[in-house]
Amino acid sequence: LKLLESQRRVAGHWVLKSPAHLWNLRALLAVIPNARIVVTVRDPLATVASACSLYAAYHGSTAASIEADRMGPGLAESLAKGLTRGLETAAQDPERVRVVRYEDLVARPIDTVRAIHAGFGLPFPPAFERSARAWIEANPQGRHGVHRYDLESYGLDEETVERLFEVPRRMADLAAGQV
Repeated sequence: LKLLESQRRVAGHWVLKSPAHLWNLRALLAVIPNARIVVTVRDPLATVASACSLYAAYHGSTAASIEADRMGPGLAESLAKGLTRGLETAAQDPERVRVVRYEDLVARPIDTVRAIHAGFGLPFPPAFERSARAWIEANPQGRHGVHRYDLESYGLDEETVERLFEVPRRMADLAAGQV
């Protein structure tokens, strides 16, 4: 981020969307102590299927062939571990890491973002709210179509995913009450 910012100064703050940070939030906070992180927790059945689809597309763009039905179990286990690590950091540092349910963000985006700001002690000015409402109106969910995916194509079933995410789901339920 420092390298990117050295190329082009950012007015205000960075906003990133990447679950890849979950495994190393402590390191990120050590390097960028004024960072504020929002961990968005979504139904693992949808999350894992979506991630498998994304990884298969990435892998397929550079490989002659892929075995999609073999990639799911390892990826699901890795995602569960990453979420667990991210939620552990949130529990240890709630002043800098907040947990939000995806469903809340979709159902009540303005209220949820306002609560995030309040939790971090950040202002939520009327101009920001107007801008957010305009963006939401111009970018409805599904605007570019619906991406369909399933667990079975990646060698997974609901029972396996539910078992892998049992602990992080309980952790997320406890943490999501903070926002």
